Order: sequence, then structure tokens, then C-alpha cells
Amino acid sequence: MLRVRYKRGFLRVLEVMEYEQMEKATSIDLAFYSKVVYPFEHQNMPLRDREGRSQVVVQHCKTLLIDLRETEEAIFQAIHKNTRYKINRARKRDLISYYEVESPTDADLHRFCTFYNSFAKQKKIPPANIDKLQGLRDQQSIILTYITDEDDRMLCCHIHYLVKESAVLLYSASGRFDNAEMRNIIGRANRYLHWRDMLSFKAKGIDWYNFGGLFVDPSSSETSSINRFKKEFGGIEVNEWKLLHAQSFLGRLVAFAYRMKICKRPEYVRAKMVF
Repeated sequence: MLRVRYKRGFLRVLEVMEYEQMEKATSIDLAFYSKVVYPFEHQNMPLRDREGRSQVVVQHCKTLLIDLRETEEAIFQAIHKNTRYKINRARKRDLISYYEVESPTDADLHRFCTFYNSFAKQKKIPPANIDKLQGLRDQQSIILTYITDEDDRMLCCHIHYLVKESAVLLYSASGRFDNAEMRNIIGRANRYLHWRDMLSFKAKGIDWYNFGGLFVDPSSSETSSINRFKKEFGGIEVNEWKLLHAQSFLGRLVAFAYRMKICKRPEYVRAKMVF
């Protein structure tokens, strides 16, 4: 289990990864819980506060796992052949370098956030949370990896957190270039980055590489493309429970608004079918 407290705008947040049970924490507005159902585990329902069901928003999600206990050759051969070609081309022909930072400094994290937030703005997704990253870093629970080109420009980067013998992709971003050749290089570099991450985590004795989620029912060409990219690496598709627990008046207002926002999403509908 991994716990981190941070601010999200004006909200005080507790996040618990691979939680065992929900808890009543002090001085927070919202608690986020997540739990992956690993292949060797039973499909258990999430633990819930039965007396406060209206305060809990449940989503039944999916993610993709790579079993790093397999041999390097077996993991590589399970990757789609076109992706294997791009990884090999990036390794042998592209003038790129791989870097790994096991305990990123504040300067490292700010540089990452600057890169990621530019990507997020174009993609219209939330920016990285520096408070959360620093909290995880202080527990020695995140690893930053990135690829640069021959001019030391960052092409793509990842941050994973480590929990329950797994490395979980938290943030992933790639550079935005108008040049078609650079876009192709970045596409290969990003695949190579995932591959190098897998090898590094395997060498550290980590059992699972978690891609950080799949869209249950991709509704656009972009979400379909993201799922397709991840599934190029093979792996095992599994379920994941995500819970949002309101723990203050402000938290209850936010939880209600969030429930209204996601009420038609397949992750929420799947959960409603269970409860």
C-alpha cells in the first residue's frame, strides 16, 4: 500500500494505491483509493463504507499488465512485430539517449512538469501535480525516465510509482513537433522508452509493469489510439477498482458534481452493475 497527501487546487486530498480498507482521515476533503485485481487474485468487490454509500463514487476500470517475471526474450516476443521493429530501430539507428532518475530532485520534477504541462495543455488533460510528485518522491516511490536526442532535447518522458511489486505509469508525455520526421522519431523513442523501463524494472526485481489504465469503451479515435498503442506491448488485461470518498462538506459537493459528470461513462456503469 502507498499513501500520499497533496493539494489539488483548494482541495485537501489523500490518495491510497493498492488499499486494503477505506479509512477516515483527518484534515482532508477527498480520499482516492485504487486497487488492481491481479491475475492470481479473486475478483473481489471493493471495500466500501456501507453507512455512507452516497459519499463514495465507485468506478470499475481496466488496466494492462506486463509480467516481468517472464524472460526478456519472452516479453519482447509478445510485443507486436511492428513495435519490435520500431524499438530496434530506435536503439540502433536513432541518435537518442535513455536516462533514469531514481530519486528526482525538485529541479528534476519542475523540469518534468514544465514538459508534461505543455503536452497536457495541447491534449486538454489535467496538468501534473507537483505536490503529489514531491510527496511520492519523499517516500522513494517514484522513478523518472526520459529520452533525449543528440541536441539534448527531451523527446518523451515517464513517471512511474512503485507499489505492491509493480511499477505503475503515472504520467507520460511526448514532445510536440511540426516536423514529420521528428514525430516519427518521437513515436519510436516513446516505444523504446517503455521497453527500457520494462528492462530496468525487471532488473530491480519488480514483477509487473502497469500501463496505468485502459479506456473501457474508447469513444473517440484518440482514446482508441491510446488503447491500441498500449496493447502493442502484449500483456494481460485486468480490472481495477477506483473509489472517491468524500470526507468533508466541500468533498461531498465535489463528489456529487463528479458523479454527475461521469454517470454515463462505462467505468461508472460497470460499477453500478456490481452494486
